[in-house]
Amino acid sequence: MKKYRRMVYGAGFAGKMMVNYLEICKKVQVEAIVVSNGHKENDSYTLIKNIIDKTIPIIELTEIDGNIKDIMFYITVDKGKEDVIQNVCSAGGEKRILLI
Repeated sequence: MKKYRRMVYGAGFAGKMMVNYLEICKKVQVEAIVVSNGHKENDSYTLIKNIIDKTIPIIELTEIDGNIKDIMFYITVDKGKEDVIQNVCSAGGEKRILLI
């Protein structure tokens, strides 16, 4: 079974909680938090302190390195969800999208 890179799309409250849930509870490595182009406000997010000492980079969709088809996206955005899905699909990631 192929292993996919994991990224959370959305740097709001839901996205940050999803990163914490995946990393801490499910022991799933999240490579990055992805935001739409032009929407990056911070360079990274630090997981809940005193539980795990890890910082996750925040990147724009166009900054993703490698083959986007190897990435599983956990989409946590509410506003503009259809646009986000369209952007991810246009970039080639349509087969591994999980809507949260």
